[in-house]
Order: sequence, then C-alpha cells, then structure tokens
Amino acid sequence: MSATSEILHFDRWERRLLRFVRRHEGLVRIRQLDFSTPTRHGQRWPIYMLEIGKPAAFRRHTVSLVSGVHGLETIAIRIHLDILKNMLNPKSAWYSERLLKGKFGINSIPILNPAGVAAETRANGRGVDLNRNSGIDAEAGSIPFFGGHHISPALPYYRGRALQRESRALFRFLSDYALKGRRQVHTAVDLHSGYGSQNYLWWPYSFSKKPVYQKAVFEDMGARLKARHADYRIEPMAASYQTHGDLWDRALIEFEAAQAKLSARKKSLFLPLTLEIGTWRELRKNPVRLLKKQNIFNPPEKSRKDYLRKHRQLLWDIVHLHGRRAARKAALKLHIG
Repeated sequence: MSATSEILHFDRWERRLLRFVRRHEGLVRIRQLDFSTPTRHGQRWPIYMLEIGKPAAFRRHTVSLVSGVHGLETIAIRIHLDILKNMLNPKSAWYSERLLKGKFGINSIPILNPAGVAAETRANGRGVDLNRNSGIDAEAGSIPFFGGHHISPALPYYRGRALQRESRALFRFLSDYALKGRRQVHTAVDLHSGYGSQNYLWWPYSFSKKPVYQKAVFEDMGARLKARHADYRIEPMAASYQTHGDLWDRALIEFEAAQAKLSARKKSLFLPLTLEIGTWRELRKNPVRLLKKQNIFNPPEKSRKDYLRKHRQLLWDIVHLHGRRAARKAALKLHIG
C-alpha cells in the first residue's frame, strides 16, 4: 500500500472519531496518548483516547474499551464505536441513562495500532504483533509460531525485541486513567476478531493455564453473562490457546504486584477481558474470501450491521455489570473476603 493510500485510509477513521466527539461535545473528550512506533520510513500516527461521561463520574466508577490492537481487525473497531454511539443515543434501545447521569465513565482507545489500521496489517509499523509484545514468555503448551516468535518482523506474530510505543501507551493509559483510586472495580474489554467460528469472551491468562488470583470473580461474571448470552464461550484464554507476550497478562500481573503492597481495605479489582469475534463462518459460506487476508478477520459488508447488533447487548451488559455500588462491593468481597 502506498504512503498516500495509508494516509487516506487512516484519515477516514480519524474523521469518524472527530465527528463522534463533536456530536457529543462536552460529554466526550479526546486526548492524544502518544504517537505510534515510527515505520522504517519515519511515518508516525496519533494514538487517541476518548473520555466518555461527565468529568466527576470518573471518580466514581470507570470501564475501559480497547480495540485496533491488530490493524486488520476493523470490525472490532466498528463494534467498539457502535456501542459508544448507542449508549449516548436517547432513541437507542442501548441508551445508557446511568452514563448520561454521571454514574460512571468510559475510557476508550478505539485504535491502539494506527499504523496497522492505515496499512491494513496485523502488526504495527515495525512488523511487531502488539499482542505478542508484552515480554511475558508462555509456559509449556503455547502454539509454535502462532503463539509468538523472534524469527523476523517479516513474518506474522513477531514478538519484537523491545516494548513498542503502542504497548507502552496502553500501560500508561491504564496507570494514568483507568487503575486509579482505592476500593475500585475496573473492567476492561479488548475487542478482537478473526479467530474461530464462534464468539469468545476470555479472561487471563494467555501465557499459562494456572488460574488467576481473581478466578472466583471472573467465574461469577462469566456465569452471569452466560445466563444472558449462551452462544458465547466464556473461559480463561489459555483454555483456547496459549501465547507469549499477551498485553493483558502483563497488565494484570503488574497490577496485582502493586496491590500486594496495600492493606485489604484499600485493594482494588482489575478485570481485563478479551472479546474475540468469530468470523470464520463467513469463510465456510464463501471460501473465495480466503484470497484476501482482510476477509479472514472481517465479515462481508452486507453482514456488517448484523455483527454490530449481535455484540451490542453483551458489551452493554459488561459495561454496566459493576455500575452500582452494591455490585462493586459484592465483587470486592468475593475477591478479598
């Protein structure tokens, strides 16, 4: 793809974000977290975050949404923006009155990997797969090559030799905006697409099959969501496959290390989830789609609206799961005792 094509492609996404901000001026604020890792030609792209909600709401309760970790997975970005638009639209069935009243806020990174989105590649501008880049090595059982490697940036799933700017921007975003305060419950959802024919909702770990410290809370969340969304497979990520370098594994491990220094009554709860939107069913319907790599990760345009509608309710339910103080207290009690 030419440099001009990349600029035009990213510009379309950037204009969508800016239109969304202007449409909800005052309730949606935009910040630039950083620039992407420079490409070999020196090109950099802005990484934006959105704050959705009244400023005071972010002291009460926040939820984070992230997408665009892999530049090819644009249906995940569309689903991310779709739920935000619907929650702010009073005419929508997914309108969130609690969000508009300032009961909670949403921190959003719609496109973590802008260089990948601009060039329509999985990796960033240096050929690094960001979700293999955290530096964590998987225990025995990771999938060779697919789970991450150090062979060459010319090959997919390359882990990189150092933490990329995009990865650092995500961790800084979590530290500065999401994981602040005491006795908080913070849920983060990372949206992806392209794996499998069904939809998955995963919690950590990806590097290991050992249970997370928050296992009881994740299982409780999973059971409640499963009761309303039976067609999603909800489980630890390692139950599906193990990988090196998962960003959320590192974020959770570092968060827990910091929490270990606090007394029980000051501890918070961090609940990172990954929504994997299965698109392989579209390949079974039309195997010719395999000839274009973007088609492996995204549905055909005629099915796009169906995918948007399909995932609205799940995301709405996740965002509101710990929205009330009683629900947060119950989660903390289940976790800490």
